[in-house]
Amino acid sequence: MKLLYSFPPLTKELLQEQMSILKDMFGFAELPLDYQEFLLQNNGGFVSPGLIDSGDTATDYKQICFDTTLLKTLDSTQTIKASLYSFSAVWLNDKMDKDAVEQWDLFELMASNRYLRSYFDIMPNQMIAIGSCNGRNPLDMICLSLAEKDFGAVYYYFNNANGPEHFEGSYQQSQLQKVYDTYGIEHNSFLSSSSQKDAVVHDAILKTYFVKIADSFKDFISSPNILHVVD
Repeated sequence: MKLLYSFPPLTKELLQEQMSILKDMFGFAELPLDYQEFLLQNNGGFVSPGLIDSGDTATDYKQICFDTTLLKTLDSTQTIKASLYSFSAVWLNDKMDKDAVEQWDLFELMASNRYLRSYFDIMPNQMIAIGSCNGRNPLDMICLSLAEKDFGAVYYYFNNANGPEHFEGSYQQSQLQKVYDTYGIEHNSFLSSSSQKDAVVHDAILKTYFVKIADSFKDFISSPNILHVVD
């Protein structure tokens, strides 16, 4: 796997500054060390082989894929295989050279996470989006957990999670039932935004849409395989 059109290389100082901004903006803990090392080696980029090599309208191309535990339909035994499209890049406007950027379509780590939280109520508090899947879709993404319980674990958010024709609904429903049982609440209970307990429950509910695919970023990055696609 190669990454194309990466943003300008990072130093440890620039990465630390980005993490400080993410902490101030979202309350994030420091990023996992294996992901920090990845950013220092590759400041984001489009995944190759993939759509970046052939364009969105290509019908014959190769892509980097990874397996999920989601079934394509309720009556199917075939799991959803997602393709990697890009990894988000660190951008510090006053510290980095604009002329060194070849492709501005690449998602920025801070900007994309701010966008997701400003316009979509889908992100758990301690979850950071780090890449996009299945083409340029900000809502089909790879994320890292920054929560103490599973710090550094990699999760996949499937954009079609609410479409029963595409999503094995029993997965999300079973995870949701665990949340209801844990907190002793009924399905569709009203959650108050001013209640600390309800805020915790709401965060747990959001996480039911995220499917764990690896225990660490290092494990994840070494697991995807190349799939030749012919439409």
